[in-house]
Amino acid sequence: VFDQTLSGGHGSPLWGINGQIWPDTDAIVVVRDQPVQFNYRNQSMMPHPMHLHGHFFEVGQNGVRKDTVIVPSHGLVSVRFVANNPGDWMHHCHNIYHAEAGMMNVVRVG
Repeated sequence: VFDQTLSGGHGSPLWGINGQIWPDTDAIVVVRDQPVQFNYRNQSMMPHPMHLHGHFFEVGQNGVRKDTVIVPSHGLVSVRFVANNPGDWMHHCHNIYHAEAGMMNVVRVG
């Protein structure tokens, strides 16, 4: 289980995940073929459509499969996936200006 705290705004031009701003971020390292859960907690005033390359995840308890999930302002959303596609995959906010301002990192499936 990986907690993903989304932050930024509030007068700052930077956006981040877990207090880290791309490119100065740590990779999220997961074991191949193992289940992974991300718990997104949005601490900002804006919604964030979080996107993961290379995988589809299930959102909440209903099992809907997606590659992007909207995390509402001050909201909490959980997603689950099986890390069955090895490599380094970008994980970022699909509001492009948020990604360009630092809200992205790498998921490393080994």
